[in-house]
Amino acid sequence: MKVYIAFNISKGSSGGGNQFLNNLYNEFIRKNVYTNYPDEAEIIIFNGHHDSEGISILKNTFPNKVFVHRIDGLYKLYNNVDDTRQDIAFKMNEYFSDATIFQSNWAYEEHIKQGLRLKNKPYTIIENAANDKIFYPKPPTINENTSRKVNIISTIWSPNPNKGVLFYEYLDSNLDFKKYTFTLVGNSSNKFKHIKHIPSLGREDLANELKCNDIFLFPSKYECCSNSLIEGMSCGLIAVALNSGGNIELINRHNAGVLFNTNEDLIGKIEEVSRNIRERRDKITPPTLDDVSNQYINFFERCIKSISV
Repeated sequence: MKVYIAFNISKGSSGGGNQFLNNLYNEFIRKNVYTNYPDEAEIIIFNGHHDSEGISILKNTFPNKVFVHRIDGLYKLYNNVDDTRQDIAFKMNEYFSDATIFQSNWAYEEHIKQGLRLKNKPYTIIENAANDKIFYPKPPTINENTSRKVNIISTIWSPNPNKGVLFYEYLDSNLDFKKYTFTLVGNSSNKFKHIKHIPSLGREDLANELKCNDIFLFPSKYECCSNSLIEGMSCGLIAVALNSGGNIELINRHNAGVLFNTNEDLIGKIEEVSRNIRERRDKITPPTLDDVSNQYINFFERCIKSISV
């Protein structure tokens, strides 16, 4: 079996969907199931709302190949009700897909609630994974100083309010910075008094920055399966994540940390995980790219058998 990813993968700093597809691309190459030529592939993956015209051409050119849609993002929920990207993705699923991959149970249920119709097409739920050659825990220091400040980090790539900027503003005014440091990496126009802001970093630099911290704060709403959250937990950071969307599944499935709901309990959750960082860190079991890519391959094989029958 050979797979082709119909997506213009960027190698630089970019959003989570691109980063995961880049990871998947490299893993498929490693496992000798990837081809750079769609005519040689049995499976063609397309992503979200991207390149509807190009996917239409591929579908018309290769009608007998299996087209698998990795559906990505509920823009009307996450952004606004007029966001046509979601309409485009739903239409692409209807007209081009033979099978669908969702990134969490929450994403599957919410897509159906929002009006996606699978029409008896095969589907599965497979979470994302980070590049474990880059995102992995720093070895513990034998004489780690437990009296030092606890270091918190967060990453942000979009100015969308649902990414949690109000929580950052609250912590900037209310977190005890005698006990904690807080670093925000990414795209933010906010001016903070105590939070240290670093512009977007490349993957290796980001991983190195993550490994200098203890807690990964993730206050984002309506995430299907956040790559940022997975990268944080893959570096051994304890997550404090908003009780929303696919965050819940990632936190609970991988013993990755705790969930919070409001400003009022956010600092309490940070204090809770700060009391036993080493013990919590040792229990984190992040998803692996090897396992996730195998789930993709197994699903592709099932699709080829069921659709060809």
